[in-house]
Amino acid sequence: MRGLFERAGEFLDPDPHAERNLLVIFRDPPGCLARCLELLGIEGMETSDEGGTARYVVIYEEDAVRRFLSVVRPSIPDVEPLARKIASYI
Repeated sequence: MRGLFERAGEFLDPDPHAERNLLVIFRDPPGCLARCLELLGIEGMETSDEGGTARYVVIYEEDAVRRFLSVVRPSIPDVEPLARKIASYI
């Protein structure tokens, strides 16, 4: 899971000034990713772009993001505002 995140995933902070709004996004993930996350107890939402050509799995609920960080333990980016926000979930 960690390798998949490093290849196809990213953290997104839509509003650096707000707390607890971190997103975990997988771009064009394998079809089984949402089910694998569910088995790990991580709730994600499958979606696509407006044209339906790019698929995404988005983890957005606070508890799900926290669980993703504790179970998958992805590498944390060195970007200070983002790293600080991620640390607030751990």
